[in-house]
Amino acid sequence: MRLLTLASLALLLGGCLAAGPVKIGYDDRPRDIADGWTIGTPESQGFDPEPLRAAYRRFFSEDEYVPARSLLVVRNGVLVAEGYCRDRGDIGVKSALMSATKSVTSLAVGIAVEQGLVSVERPISDAIGLGHGAVAGSIRLRDLLTMRSGLEYSNDRFSLDMANDVRGDSLRYILSRPRIHEPGSRFDYKDADPHLVSGVLAAATGASLDAFTDEHLLRPLGITDWLWLRQRDGVTYGAYGLYLTPRDFARLGQLAVQGGAWEGRQLVSREWLVESTRPWVEDTELPGLPGLPYGYYWWSSTGRAGFFAWGHGGQYLYVLPEKQLVIALTAEPDTSPDGGAIMPPAFLELVDLIAGAAD
Repeated sequence: MRLLTLASLALLLGGCLAAGPVKIGYDDRPRDIADGWTIGTPESQGFDPEPLRAAYRRFFSEDEYVPARSLLVVRNGVLVAEGYCRDRGDIGVKSALMSATKSVTSLAVGIAVEQGLVSVERPISDAIGLGHGAVAGSIRLRDLLTMRSGLEYSNDRFSLDMANDVRGDSLRYILSRPRIHEPGSRFDYKDADPHLVSGVLAAATGASLDAFTDEHLLRPLGITDWLWLRQRDGVTYGAYGLYLTPRDFARLGQLAVQGGAWEGRQLVSREWLVESTRPWVEDTELPGLPGLPYGYYWWSSTGRAGFFAWGHGGQYLYVLPEKQLVIALTAEPDTSPDGGAIMPPAFLELVDLIAGAAD
């Protein structure tokens, strides 16, 4: 025990003595790595470069956005700015999208709706039956997409249960939780609802969420380097667990800004993007945050155009169709709000700077 204690102390002291700059030097120029992206200058796409550089100076600052790792700006399908403030090698590294995964789940649901495999108005028992729990007959798919299942299940408890305790049917486990509200009546942000959505899609499509999304969304977009985690029973996590490179994350935003179309194919219906990104819940009442409107796993901000995906720590994908603009930010995923995580107000300051620079 004494040796372990001394070793731990040495590591701790070493870490303190070695403390220094976290970020590397400023560089916002995209590189052409022959991955399908068109590279251009900000000026070529109608940007005033100085406000854009001001946003990147804040991104590279040691005093702001400390957990940040990448910031990409795309306009008119052209990658005009790209920075990696920790390691330029992050350009090719997959990282956890955390809850921004939910927005990808929403896109997959839209594809299944367009194929006639599911309906947001129908109870989820249409797909999974009542064998997982009778409450499935009273919860609609829309209730799950808007975080209004009515089931009691905190995120802290859910993550621990899925990691440690749930060995069998995860859908049955979730549906056995107490029902504390009428389904569809009250917003309660939790990862259990998207997990149920994943199970519904698997039952309705005959493929796991990750396999279905790969076939109908990721591969058509040219996204081949990805990872999506599953629960022990084979159900893909619908709330988190997807890993993408920063450029592939931005590619999803480009699909959304184009109304779901990609290289002549309509991968996601334009109608679904309108329906899924409009505010279904006007005031989400999250602790310490202004009320952010919520759609089907997409956020928006009152007074701002556009919509965004948001994941724990500082994973964001902002889509502004009226300016054909996509902004992707990634950060250290396991940073808590108290530990410096990039929360929406700070991210939206960058959005305002960047969007304001686009004529």
